[in-house]
Amino acid sequence: MKLHLGCGSIHLPGWINIDMEAPEADMHLDLRQPLPFESASVDCVYSEHFIEHVDRDEAVKLLKEVQRVLKPGGVIRLVTPDLRFLCCTYLAGNLDEWGYIWRPASGARMINESMRLWGHQFLYDTEELDALLYESGFTERTYQNWRASAYSELSGLETRPYHRDLIIEGRKALAGEGIDPHTPTAIAAMIWHERLQERERAYAHALTTEMTRQAARIRALEQQLAQVGHFPTR
Repeated sequence: MKLHLGCGSIHLPGWINIDMEAPEADMHLDLRQPLPFESASVDCVYSEHFIEHVDRDEAVKLLKEVQRVLKPGGVIRLVTPDLRFLCCTYLAGNLDEWGYIWRPASGARMINESMRLWGHQFLYDTEELDALLYESGFTERTYQNWRASAYSELSGLETRPYHRDLIIEGRKALAGEGIDPHTPTAIAAMIWHERLQERERAYAHALTTEMTRQAARIRALEQQLAQVGHFPTR
């Protein structure tokens, strides 16, 4: 059994597609309520751009329900916008990042609208999303690349254009299984986190460099305008 939570208009063949209202859903459920499935009856769970539509407490309750219904060794894959990327995009002044569906009129509106439009309740960064799964009982967690997974059932599922979304998988422990911080799986997860942080630092550095360059360009233009008497110097 495979559950697709918050499916919206996306109907995945071979999955039980669940949404509160979407006509494409196989089941209409309020995911803030307990899941109507037996414990340890589900093989895997997938959810793309849904978890940000409930508040954090509701997200913990939902993921604890997912933990309950998953079979030992079962996996959940979550995809959600990255708060850090949103902030970096704001600092870069890039209003066209999501231009095919949404172009805010200003940077301030970008931040405010991304938080409030479409029913968003809580946006995550890497640390907060990882903490969310840990609090929900997923002791083994790994960030993944877009449409890539070590599990064939969870590969190639993303349908939305990629905007540096956070994609995390959490596996339910097998009976009697403990997570040793020195196991290959845990080490691989730590390496992935380090690489993710390095990539984010490099991206932030590139943004800072570009903002410094643009600020210097603006100052030069202001000085030129001031020299011809059309613009006061700061």
